Amino acid sequence: MTGDDQDSGQVSGLGRIELSLLDPQPSTEQIVAVIERARQEGIGAVWLPPTSFPVRGIGGEGDAQGSVRLCSVAGYPTGQHHVLVTASEAHMAVANGADEVTVVLNPAHVYGGPDATGDLNALIGEIVTLREAVPYPAVLRVALGTVRGAGQVTGSVPAAVLQTVARAAVTAGADVVVGPSDDAPGEGSAEETIRILAEAVAGSSVTVMSGMVLSFDDQGAFDVVERLSAAGAHRVALDAASLSTGSTA
Repeated sequence: MTGDDQDSGQVSGLGRIELSLLDPQPSTEQIVAVIERARQEGIGAVWLPPTSFPVRGIGGEGDAQGSVRLCSVAGYPTGQHHVLVTASEAHMAVANGADEVTVVLNPAHVYGGPDATGDLNALIGEIVTLREAVPYPAVLRVALGTVRGAGQVTGSVPAAVLQTVARAAVTAGADVVVGPSDDAPGEGSAEETIRILAEAVAGSSVTVMSGMVLSFDDQGAFDVVERLSAAGAHRVALDAASLSTGSTA
């Protein structure tokens, strides 16, 4: 999608899209290919596993990365790690070339507190520790991870929990709040989650990102991107695995 396609309605949304190459573990060649595709399309960022850093084949003048930001993850996917382990993972990613890190928050903090609407003090303490590990100008994203427990096929995060996480992010100095990875579109759940988070961070510098990773090959994904963006999502991720194999080239 280059050249004349730049005027299409579909491409107009690419500035809000990031490419995810988290699973399976990509090769260096796949990483460089996806970064080059992102650069050509004007896509702002590519997500990579922490074990991919430092990325060989980029970093020199005129390399494929260009203006594409490299993002990693820590505490992924469950958030059930000691905060110092997660902070160390995040710090190592930044030290080895990541521009941004998405950290999955401890679910005991997200759903804790006396009324199970989030333990605000624990979340603030966790995010402060993560912020120290991911110093500016690196971008710290804090994510809710998964909504559902074992055996659940539906579910959504209560509004009070979303508001507590957003408040903690603003207070502790995070840059982005990322919604649940398994929030489902179609019945308004994902859009409503984004809307609540966006309202909760309004007036601060914190932005909101959808935690869903949509399929790049699904033409309907771009409609979902538009809906999530209209609800307040700053960015939405698409799975780039097919791009790394050249199936959509």
